[in-house]
Amino acid sequence: MIPIVILIILSYCLPLVFISHKDWKKICLIWGILTIYHAVSFINGFFFRTPGADVDALDFHTTAVALSETGVFRLWFWADLYTNLLTIVYSLADSNSIMVGQSMSIIFVSLSIIVFIRFFELIRSDKSSMSVLVLFLLPSMILMCSVTLRESYEIFFSLLSFYCFSHYFYSKKKIQLIFSAIAAFFMVLFHPVLSIWALFLFLFIVLEASGISLKTVVFFFAKRKIVVLIAIGLCLTMIPVTYKQTNDVLKGENLVSSLVKGNLVHHAIYWRNMSIMYAEISNANAIYGVPLEVDSIPAFFSSISKIGFYYFAAPLPWKVSRLIDVYATTENLWRILLIILSLKSISRYHEKKYLLNFLFFSYLLISVVWAMGTVNFGTAMRHHLIGYWLLVLLGFPELEAFFMRRVKNKGCKN
Repeated sequence: MIPIVILIILSYCLPLVFISHKDWKKICLIWGILTIYHAVSFINGFFFRTPGADVDALDFHTTAVALSETGVFRLWFWADLYTNLLTIVYSLADSNSIMVGQSMSIIFVSLSIIVFIRFFELIRSDKSSMSVLVLFLLPSMILMCSVTLRESYEIFFSLLSFYCFSHYFYSKKKIQLIFSAIAAFFMVLFHPVLSIWALFLFLFIVLEASGISLKTVVFFFAKRKIVVLIAIGLCLTMIPVTYKQTNDVLKGENLVSSLVKGNLVHHAIYWRNMSIMYAEISNANAIYGVPLEVDSIPAFFSSISKIGFYYFAAPLPWKVSRLIDVYATTENLWRILLIILSLKSISRYHEKKYLLNFLFFSYLLISVVWAMGTVNFGTAMRHHLIGYWLLVLLGFPELEAFFMRRVKNKGCKN
């Protein structure tokens, strides 16, 4: 019980270290959010499992417990890396309680809140309180990040990498580019799909280090929309590079040999079809299996468009039959609203507009990659969480400003 108490106290102490002691409103805000996460963790640890805290979360936990007892470790990247981290924590804590692993997840939630506040105030130069609440009190965020899942780790390292990268454009300190690269490296270690973000960041880090500014690159492509469309088309054909593990289970080919032999799309089809088949065998209610077709170029892009549509829209309104379906549909509508507001915000924002364009394109890029490997909306809800902070950062201030204007106008009339 002592290790659990220590981890819980640590999560509350982090804001005291990284947030100005004079800003007690922010510290109390973070403490309030963390209390909700710890409450959900407590429920999962001692009473019953909340939605999303059963299959994968329990699998990570039980595997880590077994490894901590045998002293054997798995590979040091992706899902195995997270399992190893849990194994080490359980061994050091001399405890197999799932509350230990869940408390570790909440520590990374605490770190994520701190980084987001700094990121928001860097980009917006405004109060971040409402945006913090909108981001971290999203029900699916609370449910997925207070249990033994990788999401809170992935969110933290993605936030940190983009924060350091963006900070460079305000401070011009190249050490920030190094910090960004390090955070991006750790981000990739937790999930292969996030390597697309890392490669994206590494590309611009190298360009910046070479004297080619992000502003120059963004404006170049903004004036050449046809080039952007071609680039997106090429990116779509390369998406399978980062979706699955580097080894093909059936043929034993690694990622490099697949690239050389031109089998990447073939492997993407294989893995997607296997995921659909597994979901159907498991009788998953949330499945929307849409196969990737490569019979012709039109069929290829048509299937990609359909996959993307279902990733953002499933479950469709006429297929809603359960409470979880209602929630998923509501979250989809909320996310679409934030996307629209993000576009509006970028069009109105003049200072560092190229940076906002870069961040928004980053969101679209990772969403397309996630969509390629997602066949049910339950998994899609988890994947959406990783880039959700970008939409809140870019789009929510527009909505907040709208309501503030309405309140101000009513006050003037009265």
